[in-house]
Amino acid sequence: MNYYRRYVGDYLRDTARLSMIEHGAYNLLLDYYYADEQPLPLDHDELYMMVRAMRPDDRRAIDKVLGIFFKAMPDGYHQKRVDHEIEVSKKARSNGKQGG
Repeated sequence: MNYYRRYVGDYLRDTARLSMIEHGAYNLLLDYYYADEQPLPLDHDELYMMVRAMRPDDRRAIDKVLGIFFKAMPDGYHQKRVDHEIEVSKKARSNGKQGG
């Protein structure tokens, strides 16, 4: 997806206790998730490289955000809202291809 809706009220409510670095970590993870339209990899080293988490505090932020907002499943880290939005987008694209 090149575009996704951001529900500011929901985001602010759910992330009120994150530090600035944790907000950055969360937003980068969300961007990659939406861009690839698939769950994030389970391999933390791969995730750190994807989002340029080179310092220990960067990596702690990634780990914290993953623990709070994502669920590890066999195919990767899932986030409920992102999965829903991707599914809605896929249906809309499919409908559009059919002329609707």
